[in-house]
Amino acid sequence: MTKSFETKFVDKRDPNFSMTLLLDKVEKEEDMIYGLFVNLFNTFCQSGGLTAVYEIISSESLIKKANKVSLANYKLPLDIVAMLLSPFRSIKSIAKEEILSEFAGRGEKAFFQRLESLEEKEIKDINKESMSNAMQLMKGFIKLKHPEEQASKIIETHEMMLSLKYLQTPYLEKRLNGLADIKKLIDKVTMNSQMPNSSCSSWVTADYLSKWIVSNNILGKILNENTHAELVKRTSSILIFLAKTKAITRDMIESLWKFQKDQHEDIIRVVYDTIKDIIDYLSVEVIILLFNMQ
Repeated sequence: MTKSFETKFVDKRDPNFSMTLLLDKVEKEEDMIYGLFVNLFNTFCQSGGLTAVYEIISSESLIKKANKVSLANYKLPLDIVAMLLSPFRSIKSIAKEEILSEFAGRGEKAFFQRLESLEEKEIKDINKESMSNAMQLMKGFIKLKHPEEQASKIIETHEMMLSLKYLQTPYLEKRLNGLADIKKLIDKVTMNSQMPNSSCSSWVTADYLSKWIVSNNILGKILNENTHAELVKRTSSILIFLAKTKAITRDMIESLWKFQKDQHEDIIRVVYDTIKDIIDYLSVEVIILLFNMQ
C-alpha cells in the first residue's frame, strides 16, 4: 500500500555519522519516512479500511439495506463526507501512486455525485458556512490526485453549480445566498482583470463568467412568479457586469421592464431603481428601446 522503504539504523561508530547533520534533517523533515505512520496505514488498508470509507461516503452499504425505502434517508451529509476524507490528505508522502489515484478518484467522485444529487429539502437545511468548510476540506483531499490549480478549478466549478441550485429553490434565504455567491464571483473576476498579478484564481475570466450567466439564464431564474423584491434588487450588479462585457441583450432589458407590469408597488419601485443603476452602462440602442417601451 505504501512506498517501499527499509528502516535505516544509525550506527554512531560509523566514521561518516554526523549527529548535527541528522538533527538538521529531522528538523527539515528531509529523507524521512515515518515507520509508525506507514505501518498504521498499511494495516488500515489491509483490513479493508479504504473500501469501508468509500462505502460509507458513497452510502453504498446503507443503500443495500434500504431496499425500496427512500434513498434520501440514507445519504450521508456532505460536511460529514468531507470530514471523513480530510484525514487522508496526509497520505501523499507515503502511499503508492496507484493507491492515491484510485482512492482520491473514488472519494472525489462520491463527494461531487452527492453534491450534484442534493434534493430541495436537503438544500433548505444546508448551513452555508458548513458547506464552505466542506468544500475547502475537499480541495485539500483532491490535491492528492490533482495539482493546486486544477483542484481549485474543480472546487470553484462545483461552487458555481451549487449557487445555481440555491437560486432555483423556493426558499428566499437560499436564493439570496446563491445570488450573493454570484456577486462575489463577479467582484473577484473584476478585481482579477484590474490586477493581473492578483493571487485570485485566473481560470474564471470575465468572458467565461458572462457566458455562464447568460447560458444558465440567471436573470430568468430571478424574474419569475416566485421572486421577491430583495432578489430583483440584486440584479443590478449582474446586469452592469453583463453590460460591461457586452453580453447584455435586448431580451434581458425587455424582460426586466415587462416584469414590473401588474406587480406590487415594491417590485415596480425596485425595477425602476435597477434601471436607474444600470442606465449609464447601456448602449444608446438599448436606452432608446427602454424609452419606446414606456
